[in-house]
Amino acid sequence: MTIKLTEPESIKEYIKRKGVEKSEIDKFESNEKIEGVEKNKFAPLSLEELAEILGLTIKKDKENKIITFLCELSAYTESSQFNISYNAPSSTGKSYIPTEIAHLFPREDIIEIGYCSPTAFFHEVGQFVKEKNGYVVDLSRKILVFLDQPHIQLLERLRSLLSHDKKEIQSKITDKNQKFGLRTKNVFLRGFPAVIFCTAGLKIDEQEATRFLLLSPETNQEKIREAIYEKIKKETDTQNYKKWLEGNPKRILLKERILAIKRANIKEIKIDSPELISEMFLSKDKILKPRHQRDIT
Repeated sequence: MTIKLTEPESIKEYIKRKGVEKSEIDKFESNEKIEGVEKNKFAPLSLEELAEILGLTIKKDKENKIITFLCELSAYTESSQFNISYNAPSSTGKSYIPTEIAHLFPREDIIEIGYCSPTAFFHEVGQFVKEKNGYVVDLSRKILVFLDQPHIQLLERLRSLLSHDKKEIQSKITDKNQKFGLRTKNVFLRGFPAVIFCTAGLKIDEQEATRFLLLSPETNQEKIREAIYEKIKKETDTQNYKKWLEGNPKRILLKERILAIKRANIKEIKIDSPELISEMFLSKDKILKPRHQRDIT
């Protein structure tokens, strides 16, 4: 059925006025919403507008907060997730930025981890599946935030997952048991999460570095001053601060947009400008390295 509008009205109003069968109207109405969220409710959102909303609680750091938001949002794709690493001294905001942005996302999709050994991670996050005789760690559509990790041993175990080698990867870990000593256990990593790794001044191995976008928060006087002022507002009247923040219409709409994107079950991200990407990445004076083959993704 081809529909042509000659006056400003919605397609739904048009087909009702023309007497289209109810089954067709119901079909259109079901496509007009994503599980209760109206698609036409969301106008295109520019990066400037996004930065303004995120700036309610995160001062300055425009590029960092935009990249971090897009990283966390990428969790809701099939395989287009990417990873970032904040490597900076203490108190610079390296963990504040990802955790603050995570408040916009459904709580069940966020996994925040402080210190954690590889064995503990697989036991805590994974579920034992008798049929597989091992632990299944399902990280599909999850946002994984490592806070102030003192070492990268866990990331070394997750290399294949971070580079999206396979949808399900089998690994083996050794587990110390008081009765039987060291025993080998099977671990099955499933799905691709969006991963954010925060650490204080740790030198990252090149194999990990090629799997992350490396970021560092701003530390200029203006940013620190604004962050302190915001902290004063929050700590002197926490209840009113939360009421003001959660009542902000743009922030509310952004959270609804995130929920709609999650429910849309997006398979992949399509970019219409491959020539522009080539021009930006392959500058004439750029000396190419093998790692650039991974960086371009």
